[in-house]
Amino acid sequence: MSTAVSNSALAAAILTTLRAGGATDAIISPGSRSTPLVLAATAALPRTRVVLDERSAGFVALGLCRASGRPTILICSSGSALSHYFPALIEARACGLPLIALSADRPAELHDCGAWQTIEQRGLFGAHVRRSDHLPAPSGAPEARPLEVRQARRTTARLLEAALGEGELWRGGPVHLNVAFREPLWDPEQSEAIAEAGAEAGAEAGAAAIALALSDGAPTVEASRTEPAAEAPSTIVASDGEPDRDSDELVDWLSRDGSARPGVIVVGLRSRRCAGLAEALAEVATALGWPVLAEAGSDLRFGASPELPLVTRYDTLLRNPAFAAAQRPHRALQLGRTPCSKPLMTWLGGVGPGGLRQLDEGDGRQDPNGVCDRLYRGDPVRFLQRLARSLAARGLRPVDPTRSAVWRAADQLADCAIEGLCLEGELVEPVVVNALVRTIPEGAAIHVASSLAVRDLDAYAPNRAGRFRVTANRGANGIDGTIATAAGLALGRADRRAVVLLGDLAFLHDIGSLVTARSLGVHLTVVVVDNDGGGIFETLPIARHDAVFERCFLTPPPLRPLRAAEGLVDHAVRAADRESLETALAETLPRPGISLVVAEVDRAVSRRRRQRLQERLAEALGGLAAGARS
Repeated sequence: MSTAVSNSALAAAILTTLRAGGATDAIISPGSRSTPLVLAATAALPRTRVVLDERSAGFVALGLCRASGRPTILICSSGSALSHYFPALIEARACGLPLIALSADRPAELHDCGAWQTIEQRGLFGAHVRRSDHLPAPSGAPEARPLEVRQARRTTARLLEAALGEGELWRGGPVHLNVAFREPLWDPEQSEAIAEAGAEAGAEAGAAAIALALSDGAPTVEASRTEPAAEAPSTIVASDGEPDRDSDELVDWLSRDGSARPGVIVVGLRSRRCAGLAEALAEVATALGWPVLAEAGSDLRFGASPELPLVTRYDTLLRNPAFAAAQRPHRALQLGRTPCSKPLMTWLGGVGPGGLRQLDEGDGRQDPNGVCDRLYRGDPVRFLQRLARSLAARGLRPVDPTRSAVWRAADQLADCAIEGLCLEGELVEPVVVNALVRTIPEGAAIHVASSLAVRDLDAYAPNRAGRFRVTANRGANGIDGTIATAAGLALGRADRRAVVLLGDLAFLHDIGSLVTARSLGVHLTVVVVDNDGGGIFETLPIARHDAVFERCFLTPPPLRPLRAAEGLVDHAVRAADRESLETALAETLPRPGISLVVAEVDRAVSRRRRQRLQERLAEALGGLAAGARS
């Protein structure tokens, strides 16, 4: 009869250790075998929420983790339930987000014998988590309980270190702890003894976890250099402990020909917000005379610092072959994730091997082109501040001080061309993005699907004074869980509100998460670009394969978003032109509950409008080049 007591002590040791290490939230999916973990979570954590579907639960936790910056716990029962966390954990692994998956399991004697709801759960996620551990079921013997509690505490602490990126690990990420329990999972006749054992084990575990020194600051990584392999660039991993060597080495690279060679600074989507980044970046960019090409999710685009030489229309500009060739960079410095703009990525590959340096903010190497030969690892603001001081001390001056001005002038021409497209009346994706960004209130959060939606937001979002946050699941770049992630993002905000922008296929793929969002009590404005299928595939060569393209790639959905969402949203509206879209957004963005705005877009019209945009820009850039020559 002491089995339930031992279960409670073990679970309390786990959850209280996680709480002491900074976890405050758990997303629970119902089940029987996880009873001890659920009871321990409700006792130890400030907030626990229930999400029926484990797949949605995983993405809700992902969004919540991204919003709060703290480790977030997932709890599920035994069997196939755990496997539904896989897509969210893959994304968390790619983005370095500390999701902690706790799965209940049946004891060893119930495996491989046909017992219900039993699969091999140990190590299920393989390389897609930073660490995976297993705790066997408690024996139930009172004399064994102290040892079992200590083992649970140590195991959980090691997992927490891996999740937060402590110790020898620079970058955190998801972890998995599988815990077996025997029945009875809870015994009402022993409820007082169970509560007492849990409180005792929890208090001991909490004190020990605090003593583990899970620090608030970034972990220190020893500086090291590795020689390059034949096919791979070399890497320097720099810590904050040796600032002069790192910044001086970078200045040497910039000035190998005696002065700063023409280049660019590229800032992709960033997993973490960082106060002071814009100011530090502006100082470096101004000293080098380099433009800053910042993605919409870089946290630099909206409410930008006026000192920052920011270029936002690079995707449109670099689709012009003449401009791309004329502005080919000799050097590039990159922060954040791999940019979502394909023209930008292709253009960056033109720097050649050794022409790119990256500053790692926890995203690891982001170099599909294979041209980066140094990776600087450290706090980005402090690193850039040191670099600015080194540049000033060395007296380095740009080769062409007008280069940044040329970019800014071209950026203004492209901006005018895009604004002209958006005023023409027909509802196409750039118009949807333009209207949404102009309407969204300051301080809001928008989550964008990792398909055409994120690329269009990056390419066509207008510049504006008010700040708001842009997030996207750009680690693995999947469209799954888009609505659930937005619900988690809203859950981690004081106003419990978020906007999600996605296409019709991404919407239907995750439509079940509208139920999750409603159950969590968050306020979502769901903006769907209904272009009758996967419009992004029209940009690929397969679009010319008439036999299979529409059925196998474009996949027009059999059910329209408005019809599919009946009964799942509080308010739904259709927009067929710019005016009705602006009215719909103005009305729905402040509404409570779940609102759906469906913007109907004709793919053929959209394709023609994008082509016309590039033609107009080519004419304008031709005039700019002629003026520069004269």
